[in-house]
Amino acid sequence: EYLPALAALDLLDQALTGCAAPSDPRWGESSWLRAILLRYTGQLEPATRLAEDLIARAEAQGWELSLARALDLRGNLHRMRRQLDPAWDHMTRAHAMFERLGDGDGMGTTLLGLGAIAWQRGDLPRAEDIFRQSREHHQRTQRTAGVADSTNGLAELARARGELDRAERLYREALILHEQVHSGIADVVRLNLCLVRLQRGERAGLLADLDRCRQAFKRQGRRTYEAAVDLMALPALAQQGDWSSWDEALSGALQGITERGVVDHDMAWAAR
Repeated sequence: EYLPALAALDLLDQALTGCAAPSDPRWGESSWLRAILLRYTGQLEPATRLAEDLIARAEAQGWELSLARALDLRGNLHRMRRQLDPAWDHMTRAHAMFERLGDGDGMGTTLLGLGAIAWQRGDLPRAEDIFRQSREHHQRTQRTAGVADSTNGLAELARARGELDRAERLYREALILHEQVHSGIADVVRLNLCLVRLQRGERAGLLADLDRCRQAFKRQGRRTYEAAVDLMALPALAQQGDWSSWDEALSGALQGITERGVVDHDMAWAAR
């Protein structure tokens, strides 16, 4: 519930203003959480500004954990714009810091990011190796959501290879795990299952499933994913000959992509 979380952070910052010195590390945690939520809701420019500001403040104040988190976040923001070299540099630096600090959650998060970068680079064997490391790490640390994210990463690789049956099986495994911990990422996995159906040429019931995803993303404020839903709906709307809805979906998708600045292969494929 990202939008209520942002409102809660406003209250946190008011409290910190009344009781915390500028050097208090809780300022770093607050800034990191806000930047994460801005990223999740597709507000990449303010998220980037906040992440870069936090990197500078954390280095100046000696907030090591906040610095590692900010570097990881900055790497992901680079990755979302397909700026893959700086993304890798930030993420590897963050991973080394998390490892030195003994932060298992941070190490797992950066492994997921590094796997995604390798996948975006087209290095599928390396990506698979990293996602398997990530899944094993999250199993050891008993972090179910991380196991689910790693499994989703392996499913993405299977889909990229055209192994659609294996991809569907892995996506469903990831979905079950996300639902067990009431994770909002479950809706992203449902969208990935819709991509499998699109690649198979299946249209029956697709619009209803996409609409379920759309409603979830709208509630969460995830405008980028709303745009992805609009693009993925286009083939089914065309097959139905519903051209007014097709025009509306295309217009909404282009507006969302332009606003957010995301560069994503799957969105480009769906549009094509």
